[in-house]
Amino acid sequence: MNNIRKIIFFILLIAMTVISVSTGFAYEENDALGITVHIRHNINRHMARLQNKNGALLKVMPEEISKLDFNKYDTEELVLGTELYSFDDNLGSVFKYLLKGNIEDEISGDENKVNTLSGSSYKVHSLIGLNGFPEIFACNTILRASTGGRAKLVSDFPEEIPKYQVIKNKNNIYVENIDFYNFSTIKFEYCENIIFNNCTFNDFSVNGLVFRDCENISVINCNFNNCGNAMTDYTNSGYSIRITGDDTNPANNVLIENCVIENACGDAISFVGAVDNFIVRNNKINNSVWSAIDYWQPAISGEYINIIENNSCVNIGFGEPSKYDTAARVSGVGCSAIFAGKGMPMAKTIVKNNTIRNAVENGIEGAYELVYHNTIENTGENSAVRHTGSTEGIFITPVVSFEQKYISNVIQTRGLRCISSYSSEPDEYKAIYIIGNSFSLKDTDDSITCKYKRADIEINYPHLKKLVIRGNTGMRCDIDSVNIFIRDKEYAMEYFDLENPCKIGVVPECVKYCYNINVR
Repeated sequence: MNNIRKIIFFILLIAMTVISVSTGFAYEENDALGITVHIRHNINRHMARLQNKNGALLKVMPEEISKLDFNKYDTEELVLGTELYSFDDNLGSVFKYLLKGNIEDEISGDENKVNTLSGSSYKVHSLIGLNGFPEIFACNTILRASTGGRAKLVSDFPEEIPKYQVIKNKNNIYVENIDFYNFSTIKFEYCENIIFNNCTFNDFSVNGLVFRDCENISVINCNFNNCGNAMTDYTNSGYSIRITGDDTNPANNVLIENCVIENACGDAISFVGAVDNFIVRNNKINNSVWSAIDYWQPAISGEYINIIENNSCVNIGFGEPSKYDTAARVSGVGCSAIFAGKGMPMAKTIVKNNTIRNAVENGIEGAYELVYHNTIENTGENSAVRHTGSTEGIFITPVVSFEQKYISNVIQTRGLRCISSYSSEPDEYKAIYIIGNSFSLKDTDDSITCKYKRADIEINYPHLKKLVIRGNTGMRCDIDSVNIFIRDKEYAMEYFDLENPCKIGVVPECVKYCYNINVR
C-alpha cells in the first residue's frame, strides 16, 4: 500500500475524531470522505474493545480458565449495530426519480459524493467504467438507499463487457442498504477502507465479495444467498466472502460481523495467506458446500488478538453445489466447519462460543491458541456419502511456538474422536491442555464410516513436552477413551497429568513428572 495514502488516511482519522469529540460531529453535508472516515473510526474502536476483552482470556492460566465465570468474558453486549451514521435524505446527490432504470442515470462517478438512490431497482452495466459506463465504487464515496428504503442493483452486462471485473486502488467507500443480484463477483484489489453495511448479495455465479491485498475491510449486517452457483473450479470459487493477502500487501484490520450466509456453493467465509488483525463474530452460516470459516495457509504476525466468536455454523458440507462442481458431491475434504489449513500457527487466535451442528467432517480444526466454550454437535454426519476418515469434533494441529488450550467445550460426535491430534514431524511441541470439556462419543450407524479405532481423546506425536487432561465429563469407560502415543521411545515428556474418570488405552512410557493417572 502507498505509504503516503496511509499517512493521509490516519491524519484524516485523527482530525475527524477531534472534530467529533469537540463539536458533536459536524461535517459538510456532502463530505463523503469525512463521513466514511468517521464510520471507520467507530468500527476500529469497536474492534479494539473486542480485542481487549478477549485478550484478557489469554492472560489466565489454563488450569484456571474452566473455573471462571464465562459471563465475565462474554462480549455479546459489544455489538456494533446497523446505524453507524445517521444520514439525512438531503445529503449529497439525492435523485428523486428513476429515469431509464440504469445506475448511470444517478451516479456520475465523481469522488467525494454521497449517492443516495431513491428508486427501487437499477441495472448495472459495468463496475469499472469500461466504454464510458459509470463507476459505482469511486474513491471517497457513499452509495446507499434513501432513508428507510432499499435499492436493488442487477447485473446487466452486454456481451462485449466481461462479467468478471475488478475494482482496483479505490479507498474510503461506504455501501449501505443495497441489494446486489446476479453479478459474477464483486472483487476489490489494493483498496483501503471499504465498508459494506446491511447489503445483500444474491445468486452470484462465481463468488460474492472478494478482497485481495486490501486493508481496513468491514462486512457487517449483510446477507449472502447462493453465491457461486455457476462456478466451474471449486478450488478457487464459490466463496460468499473471500479475503486474501500476501507478505507485501497483508490484509489487515478485517471485521465480518452479524452476517447471514445461506447456501455458500464453496466456503462461506474464506481467508487466504496474510490476513491479520481480524474478527469474525455473530454470523449465521447455513448449508455451505465446504467450510463455514476457512483460513488457508495462514500467515499472521502474533501482534493482534484474532477472534472467531459467537458464530452459528449449521449443515457444513450439506450445501447445494454448482451443477458444474462434481468434486463436491463425492469429497468431504476441506469441510471442517472452522478450519485453519496447512498447519501454520494461529498465535493469539481465540475460537470462542461458536455453535457447530451437522458437519460432514470436523467441527474445529487448526493450530489455535485458545478454543473455549464452543458447542459442537453431530460431526461426521453423512460421511458415507461424502467419504472422509477425518470426523473429529476438534482436531488439534500441533505447533511449537505456543501452548494450546481447549477449555469448556461441549462436543458430541458420531465420528472418529471428540478431540485428537497427530504429527509425524520430529519437532518438540510445547503443551496441550484439555480441561473441563463435555464429551459424547455417540455410537455410529451405517451412515458413518470410520477407518480407525474410536476414542474420546487421542494424541499421537513423536515429542510433546506437556499434556494436561483434567475435569472432562462424559468420557467413556467401556472403550479405551484416552490414547497418548509418544512414538519416540527415547523421549521423556516433561509433564503428564490425567485426572478423569475414563478408560485409558495408551499412556506415555517415560515422563519426568506424572500425576493423577486414573485408570478404570
